[in-house]
Amino acid sequence: MIDIEWLDIKLFYLINNGMQNRLFDILMPWLTEISNWWPLIVPTVIGLLIWGGKKGRVAVIVIVVAVGLSDYTSGGILKYMIGRIKPCNYLEGVNLLVYCGKYSFPSSHAANMFAVAVTGSYYYRKARIPLFILAAVIGYSRVYVGVHFPFDVLGGFIWGGMVATAVIWVEKRISDKKKKAGMNDFTQNSKPGTKNFLIVAGEASGDLHGANLVRELLALDPNISFFGMGGDMMKVAGVNISHHVREMAIVGIFEVINKLPLIRKAMRDMEELMDVMNPEVVVLIDYPGFNLRLARKAKARGIKVVYYISPQVWAWHKSRVKTIAKVVDKMMVAFPFEVPIYEKAGVDVEFVGHPLMDSVPAGFDRGEIRRSLSFGGADTVIGLLPGSRKREVESLLPEMLKAARVISKKVEGAKFAIPVANTLDVEYIKGFTDSVDIDLHIFKGNTYDVMAAADLILIASGTATLEAAIVGTPMVMTYRMAPLTYFVGRRLVNLEFGSLPNIIAGKGIIPELVQGDATGERMAEECLNILGDKKRSEEMKRDLRKVRETLGGPGASKRAAEIVSKVLKCPLP
Repeated sequence: MIDIEWLDIKLFYLINNGMQNRLFDILMPWLTEISNWWPLIVPTVIGLLIWGGKKGRVAVIVIVVAVGLSDYTSGGILKYMIGRIKPCNYLEGVNLLVYCGKYSFPSSHAANMFAVAVTGSYYYRKARIPLFILAAVIGYSRVYVGVHFPFDVLGGFIWGGMVATAVIWVEKRISDKKKKAGMNDFTQNSKPGTKNFLIVAGEASGDLHGANLVRELLALDPNISFFGMGGDMMKVAGVNISHHVREMAIVGIFEVINKLPLIRKAMRDMEELMDVMNPEVVVLIDYPGFNLRLARKAKARGIKVVYYISPQVWAWHKSRVKTIAKVVDKMMVAFPFEVPIYEKAGVDVEFVGHPLMDSVPAGFDRGEIRRSLSFGGADTVIGLLPGSRKREVESLLPEMLKAARVISKKVEGAKFAIPVANTLDVEYIKGFTDSVDIDLHIFKGNTYDVMAAADLILIASGTATLEAAIVGTPMVMTYRMAPLTYFVGRRLVNLEFGSLPNIIAGKGIIPELVQGDATGERMAEECLNILGDKKRSEEMKRDLRKVRETLGGPGASKRAAEIVSKVLKCPLP
């Protein structure tokens, strides 16, 4: 049999005497001291509180408890119970570089560091390799400086790992109870025998489409409970919302970075909902950066995934088609030209038409709408639609108001209207408009009425341009984004146009003012050109009608609901 004591001593001398060099003589004493209680815990706690997000606060508590228990039990109880003397107290020729101490087994420094490695890697998986490498180096340093045998270090690793695992287990049980308690609203609203659907929209347009889809699904089967992420319209339609679209709407690289902790929390919450509610299907509406990741997680749980309103893979990020083929069971697209793109990749796809055809009124009495908004039949009305996100409004509305001042001086009796998006407050918009000396009317909602009443719309790029196209009102599209986002986007997006009406038509129907052109002067110039050229205005209306005709007839939401119902009846592939 192997003499463990003899082997331990041999390994000790090999490291302590046989591997000495000047650099290690300086470095190892410093390294061995950082695994003491305070030098280890203080920077760890500070780092997690600053960079760890909400998960970091939980990790701090777990690490402090784990290291505290590890240090107390290994250094204050086990060492005295076992009573093994340190090598520096009785072996000859020990190269001692730090204070010796008395008892040796287990190494509390090694236990502490391994407890940090185990807990840290549990909460931050990407950090596990550097954490365990650091733990190994700390353990090596304890032998190198002459205060521990190698087996003392190994015992410390085992003990620290056991303590950390026990603390994590307790924290997980507490966390699971809190999660279940936090899901009470969802479980209570889910009646026995009902089908649970998770539905996720991250933007105002997705909230609209999601609400219409939910209504159609309930018309087919009232025995469905909906939960997930959306806005006020989805909530009214019957969805139990855990995250609101006003929190989640994001544009540009920097905004993604700023909201990363919120995005991660939303993703964790959606995963918890899937685990607790066990939905029969996950319905994802646009919002691809978030939803495609969620689709992977749903697929891994064996849940069917239906995607409604395709990501714009025809514009950029074409590699997403391959991901969609792996994680989406059914893709429902709003544009006919999207079908062959997905069919080529082997995706089960159907064209349902654009849901805006259900939302935007097909026929309206323009005179009646004008009267309801306090506009006269002969008034020149210009709609200002700066977007549904605060970043868009802050970037575009001041320039739109500059353009409005110029137009009001050139066009006698010009009146302006701002329909405030449901994701924004009227008072927030008034903060930009209170000092503006133009005839300005602000409405909460009423977007389609303003579009229908207006002679011209100055509008932010996005779904709203397609809504205006369906209404048939001439428009000028404008947009600004962070310079870095624009620089990267220009190199990723392979499109001649930036607005949906122009993309669908394949030609420049409406003017597009982007980045440096998105100024009050240029906006006013384009608006005045259209207002002063009746022939151009009529030609734009004809082209917009053609765009509308390509979107399919009304009933997209109903067709989509029927497809979801069919998907549920089919077994998973």
